[in-house]
Order: sequence, then structure tokens, then C-alpha cells
Amino acid sequence: MIIIKYGGSILNPDGKYDQAAIDRLTTLIKQHPDEQFCFIIGGGKVCRQLQEAAEATFAPMLPADQLHNARDEIGIAVTKINARYVLEKLKPILKEQLCPQLIIDPHAKQPAGFRVYLATGALPGSSTDYDMMLLAKSFNADRAIKISDFPVVLDVQATAFDKELLSGYEPLPEMTWNKLHSLVGDDWRSGGNYPLDPAACRIGQELAYKGFTLLIGQYEQLEKMVAGQEFLGTVVHGR
Repeated sequence: MIIIKYGGSILNPDGKYDQAAIDRLTTLIKQHPDEQFCFIIGGGKVCRQLQEAAEATFAPMLPADQLHNARDEIGIAVTKINARYVLEKLKPILKEQLCPQLIIDPHAKQPAGFRVYLATGALPGSSTDYDMMLLAKSFNADRAIKISDFPVVLDVQATAFDKELLSGYEPLPEMTWNKLHSLVGDDWRSGGNYPLDPAACRIGQELAYKGFTLLIGQYEQLEKMVAGQEFLGTVVHGR
């Protein structure tokens, strides 16, 4: 089983769903007939647009400490809409290989007997990184793939990252889970450049003894990451 975090901006880069992204996803699944997949569908650009609009609406009504949860609820709803769109597109192609229900709770026992699953955002206050790792644990997956904006994870603490110093950071094509933990820390802080949510990293450290591997790379590297080929990005494994 491979768990793949599939960003909403890949599916909807400019205000409409991209059929080429669906076709590429379908081809990827067909090229690996003996592999199981779980794709966690993100919200993307449209999610952020709706969150900003909703915040302007809710700000006069809600206490300030509840606005963040309201944004999260909007984001989760968008991931469900995006995932439902992908599900309906894949149904006539994958048929009985595709789980007909979206996974909306990564803590729950997941249905067995399918080759492809689609998951959404879950609870307010948690990231899709965390959902990805919970599902990796639930499915007893051997690896997960995070499609990233950055080509390679850099050797800098998430909260200390500075774009102006970008050329001075050492790229890390390979690292241990403990090294990743040293970069992301224990607590999520607003504005930090996190290669992985700290809570998700803690799950990875738990799974490290089983040989669990996380691959982080850009969308262009996806086929190579799935095929186990050399790719431009970062491999996280070992304790």
C-alpha cells in the first residue's frame, strides 16, 4: 500500500478541474496493477479562496478563537468536494477495484478488499500530513508520498527558514526520521516552512522500526517515486 498526498491545486490549478490530472492519475494506477493506493485529496487554491471569503463573513459573528476552526471546516468541505469529483471520474474506469466510499475519518477501521481508496481532510486542527500518516498506520502501508512545492528538503529548522538565505541551505536527499524531527520540532508554529507536520512526523518515528519510508518530491517526480526509481527529492527512513 502506498499513501499519496495529492494536492487540490494539481486537480484544480486555475479555477476548473484539469482532466489531464485525472488522466495522469488513472495511468499511474494502471501502470502498477499489483499495488494498492490511497490518495488523500487536498483543497488547493480554491480552498484558500473560499476560506478567505468565509472568514470575512464569519469574523463579525464568531469569537476570534473560533475563526481558525471555521477556516478548517471550510477547508475540509472543499477536500470532500474535490475527492468526490475524483471518485466519480474513476468509478467507470476502476469499477470494483475502487472503494465506493470516501475515507473521511483516518482513525476508523477502513474497508478491506479494494485496490484504490480516496481520502479527504478530517478534523479541524489537524493537517492532511497528519491524516496521511494516520492512514499509513491504519493500512499498515510501507511508504507514503508527499507531493511538495519544494524540490528537496533543506537542512534548516522549519521556523528559521528564510527565503533570502535559500542558496545557503544544504539539500537533504536522504535523512532519518529523527533528523526530520529535529527540523520540524514538536509544535506547529504559524509561518514555519514545514516539510512535514510535527504531529505527522511523530507517527513516522513510531513506524520507523517497521522500515516505513516517506518520499517527498514535486509533482513531476510522482511516477518515479511510485515506481521506486531514483528521483529528485528527499527520502526519509530509518531511525
